[in-house]
Formats: sequence, structure tokens, C-alpha cells
Amino acid sequence: MDLRFNRLRFYWAMLVKGSRLGTDFLEMTNRRFCNSSSKITGWHRGYPATTCWAPPMLSRPALNGLTTRIMSVYQWRKLPDFVSVAVTDACNCACEHCSATSMGGSKGPLLSTAEWKGVLRQAQDLGVSTVGIVGGEPLLREDLCELVASVDADRSQVVLFTNGWALEARARELARAGLTSVLVSLDSADPAQHDGRKALAGCFERAVAGIEAARRRGLLVGISAVVRPGDVESGALGRLCDLGKQLRVNQVLFFDAVPTGNYLDRADLVWSHPQLDAIIDACAEYQRRPDYPGVHCYAYSKSHRGLGCAGGVSQLYVSARGEVCPCDFDPASVGNVREAPLHALWDRFSAEGRTCTALDGCRRQKSAAPRLASGCERRP
Repeated sequence: MDLRFNRLRFYWAMLVKGSRLGTDFLEMTNRRFCNSSSKITGWHRGYPATTCWAPPMLSRPALNGLTTRIMSVYQWRKLPDFVSVAVTDACNCACEHCSATSMGGSKGPLLSTAEWKGVLRQAQDLGVSTVGIVGGEPLLREDLCELVASVDADRSQVVLFTNGWALEARARELARAGLTSVLVSLDSADPAQHDGRKALAGCFERAVAGIEAARRRGLLVGISAVVRPGDVESGALGRLCDLGKQLRVNQVLFFDAVPTGNYLDRADLVWSHPQLDAIIDACAEYQRRPDYPGVHCYAYSKSHRGLGCAGGVSQLYVSARGEVCPCDFDPASVGNVREAPLHALWDRFSAEGRTCTALDGCRRQKSAAPRLASGCERRP
């Protein structure tokens, strides 16, 4: 009798509690990834999104990301979930914080349309569920929509990082090509200060127009901002959150400034734990507020609370001329896609000890020593 009763009770528990399994799993995942268990920041083609950074929940790219993680366990090897591709190193801005000036590497020509399509196909074969298109300014490439359309939407979402200058004019074609999200760089809520940091007059106004156009086309839209020490205390971080609320974006994403690129010699950007914790706590407070968009900082993601540093572990970067590096901020290359297939280059991260295995944040921030001012550090 006890056996039959326990089995009936088990079936009842599965019926009642098992139906919540998917919801509980997603909420726990969001808590670890986004520092929030249940805040939905937008919808894309019927799928709920908690961040512009990762595929919308329940979508096929999200399921592909989960499959990649499961395959990593079965194979006992790291597989990438996110690839950043710098489709050009040209830009109409000269941002004071630009990291791309350290990511030049090879002196060869820019990768062609066909070469980029091959790289994207190889990245998807490795399991990436998010393709992040960066630059330079990617909207300067005429074939950008062709590259977006070449990504298999059953396996990966495509996220565009842009200064927004040409976004208003191209938002419609980008949405038609299959773009999921666009993150527009806004470095200050003050137009004059933003334009000064971009070294381009009128950039703030064009970026805002681009955000509005992208929203009209049904894209998930976010603000991407570089935060510096003192921005919490000065109120700069809060003003950008207020701007995101005003513009009705889905997310405000903060990247703590890294001493690389144009900030190469900024020893003051080797952050202390209290400084990073201040950013994390401030963003968490805004994230909890239902009247604000999602607010997230990369400092949380790369800390022990989230994933830790993902470079060469679940993320990789391909420069405009084919160099493969751990991420957008680390110019240590393992080779060029013109010399070896992407899967072979990915293996080199582990074989050569180039994975960023720390749970203590970005290793580029841990040393105040001068970095290479340009080019990727090639390893034999």
C-alpha cells in the first residue's frame, strides 16, 4: 500500500511541480546570467527576452545554446556560445575608449563577403547561439544585411553593436535580413558630452533617431555604454538608465572600461573590487524597478556571480582581417582564419593556455602594465 501510495504521490508531484520545471529553470538561469529571475525586457517574434545579449527564451537559438552546453559536458571540452565578428575596422567616430585600435593584427585585406560567410558558418557549426556583429562601425559595410541573412536563424540570433549614425536609414533592411537585437553606443546622457567622447558632432541625435527607428521595426533595442570609475557616484550611470527609460529601450548594458585600445595606458582602469561592486549593486537596483528597462553590467557577468571571464571559454572574437582572439578587448591572437579552420583555432585557446579561466573578472584589467598599442600578439 505504501509503495502504491508513494507512486501515486510521485505522479501527482510530477503533474503539479513538474509543470513548473521549465519556468523554474529559466528563472534560475536568468538570475545567474542577468542578476534577475523574472524580468522580461521585451518580446521578439513571440519569444520573451530578458536581455539583448542572449537569444530570447524558448527560441530555437536559445535551445541551441543549451545544446552546446550539454555537448560541452559530453565531450569534456569547451565549446563557444558567443562569437564577436568585427566586419570592418573602419569607423566614422574616434571614441576615446575604443578597444578596436588594439585588435588590428594582420596587415592583410579585410575579409570578403564570402570569407565572412564561411567564418559565420564555421562558428555556427561549433555551436554559437549568438553572433555579435561589431567593428569599427559595422553599418559602414554595404553587404552587412547579406551577412546577417547568411546566419542560420534556427541556430543563432544576430546582435548588432553600432554607434547608431546610419541606423535610422538601415533599420528596415536589417530587420528584414533577420537581425534580432541592436545595441546602440551612448556614452553619456548629455548630448554634448556624448558627441565629444565620440569626436563626432550630431552623433547623439543620430543615435536616438536610430533607436526609435529600430523599435518601430520590431527589433530588440538596447543602449550600450562604457562606464568609468566614479560614474555611479557622479550620477552618470543613473542618468543613462533614465535615458533608457525615456527612449523605451529594452535594456541598458554597461561595460566597465578596460585598459586596452585607446585606453591602453590607463592604469586607473584596473578596477578595485569595491568599484566593480558599486556598479553591480547600482545596476541591480535599477533592474529590480519595473518601470525601467533591463539594466545589466558586464562586471556582473564576468565575476564569480555569473560566468567569470568568458574569453576563449565560451566566447571568441574574429577581427576584420581574420585574427582570432579571446574577446573584443584582448588582442592575444591564436591565429588567422585564412591560415586554419575556425575549429582548429578554437582548440588553440585550451592547448596554448589562452582561455580566460578566472572567476575574478577580466584579466586585461588586472595589470597596469602597458599593452601592445596595435596588432594582435601572435603565438607560435
